[in-house]
Amino acid sequence: MKTKITELLGIKYPIIQGGMAWTSDANLAAAVSNAGGLGVLHIGFKTEEEIERDVAKVRSLTDEPFAVLMFPQKESILDAEKLRLQDTALSPLREDLGCTAARPISAPLFDNQFRKIVELKVPAVGLRLGGLREPYMEELEANGISVFGIA
Repeated sequence: MKTKITELLGIKYPIIQGGMAWTSDANLAAAVSNAGGLGVLHIGFKTEEEIERDVAKVRSLTDEPFAVLMFPQKESILDAEKLRLQDTALSPLREDLGCTAARPISAPLFDNQFRKIVELKVPAVGLRLGGLREPYMEELEANGISVFGIA
């Protein structure tokens, strides 16, 4: 099937996987890309090291185009004190269920994530919670990275 989006993104079908936190991992992104759609790796809460590791894993599993999903904000949208209170409240329940503690949630600085995805030259970037302004868009364009929005 040939459409503007398949031509722009270099994919077989006009299907873009949803970028879901903690679910849209390297395995899922690669599987969708291998099936002809655009697999999406969610990186909203990942450090630069995690992004590098996960992008490398996607590339080890597919030669097809894929995207990363980013949250373009300058400051953390997470309140550290509320997260600490939530973790404290859930701790007894996790113990009762025999679950291990979740890794602490944080929102790495967007600029660090942005520099990493440009360095890695990912094929495409999906943006959530607003778009990017110059000079970000210019840098993506200069590096041949396609951009699309996700509601």
